[in-house]
Amino acid sequence: MGDTPGGRAVYFSESKTIWMFSFARTSQINNQLKSIDLGNSFNTLAPPMQPFQDATDKTINLFGVASYANGSYDSSMAVCQFDPQSSAWKQVMSQNSPSGRRNFAADVTSTGQTIFWGGSSDPMTGPNTNYTWHTDVAFWDPLNGWLPSVSPYSGPARANATLTQLRDTNGQLAILGGTVINNNSAVDMVTNFPLANMTDVVLYDPRTQLWEDAVATGQVPPPRKHHTATLHPDGKTIIVFGGEAYNTTSRFCLNDVALLDTDSWVWRIPNTTGTALYRSNHTAIVINNQLWLIAGSNTTNKAVDIQILDLNTWKFTYNYQGASTPFASLGGVKGLVGIIIGLVVAVLLAAGALWWWFRRKNNERRRSEDVDDAVWHETNDLPPMSGDQDRQRLSFREYSMGRRSPTNLAFDQAKYEETTGQYWDNVPPYLEMR
Repeated sequence: MGDTPGGRAVYFSESKTIWMFSFARTSQINNQLKSIDLGNSFNTLAPPMQPFQDATDKTINLFGVASYANGSYDSSMAVCQFDPQSSAWKQVMSQNSPSGRRNFAADVTSTGQTIFWGGSSDPMTGPNTNYTWHTDVAFWDPLNGWLPSVSPYSGPARANATLTQLRDTNGQLAILGGTVINNNSAVDMVTNFPLANMTDVVLYDPRTQLWEDAVATGQVPPPRKHHTATLHPDGKTIIVFGGEAYNTTSRFCLNDVALLDTDSWVWRIPNTTGTALYRSNHTAIVINNQLWLIAGSNTTNKAVDIQILDLNTWKFTYNYQGASTPFASLGGVKGLVGIIIGLVVAVLLAAGALWWWFRRKNNERRRSEDVDDAVWHETNDLPPMSGDQDRQRLSFREYSMGRRSPTNLAFDQAKYEETTGQYWDNVPPYLEMR
């Protein structure tokens, strides 16, 4: 764990809890197993970590650099196991235990094995007074304990690098960053070794125990150590966050995000929003398409907070909506109110559009009836014709086509009913359309 409280965290979806060892600003006195219930909402800058209380049949393994008991060090890698049923710790003894080491890279594989690579053995890991830099792989199997290591990496060792298993390359593990040990006789001081270029990727296949190197291109991020490299839910993209770099005079923490596509080995820098805190020696896990960046340290202080990065929007947030929060999937009560208002507005707009459509259709129907329906108008009040001495009114029928102009009207010939047989050849000039 080093001298920072970062520890490592695991998430169990069954109980919706995060389990973590050592989550405090002080050191030895707070080396305890903690848990946080994700069923409740909270401000992640002050997460409600509680003593571990989850009742489960799972055990928790803690891997340390070495163990100290009865006034002496055990120079082998120590495995301590916590039993939630009895709330007790015990040390698990196993043959083939590798030498105690620190500043290694580690990951849990899809088969349940925990794999360690790199780092160093030194006076802080046991009685060894010499520095030993490791290029071998250490395997912990939950059923068989420590497994013999073969085929060490032929290149230079690294310290404070990351190890990430990929899903779409038959379980290969990618090693990124860290310091390159180019002088095995040098002591482990911050500025004694150069940082590995982020273009240089080391790949290890745990099935065949074969090694290979890959060269990454694109928007290559700056070199770093004490960073995290977490697999994206797509199974092929590695998300690198933060870490620590240094120049000739000082060291400094980083707060950037970089993505490595392991299909093409191309780096890209996403456009993030929100405030990202500077962090190194932290731990990272993916929960429901969110990257949780937990604890660690900044340049001057140890940190006991959590940053959440949404992997859809690439936005940093510090307010977590718990699963038991009312309407949590909708963004809480505020989110529900917003959705209701949006639905009301949508219904009103739809009703207005429907009313306008029916009104338009009704007007079109009326105009069509006015034009197409033939109407008969009958009158017995006709003007006198020339030569009509008694100026008798004659019967006349007018046929009109709606509201068309009089020039388009077709009138039946008006017939005079007297014995003179006189006819109207023209429509009387003052007749109006009806």
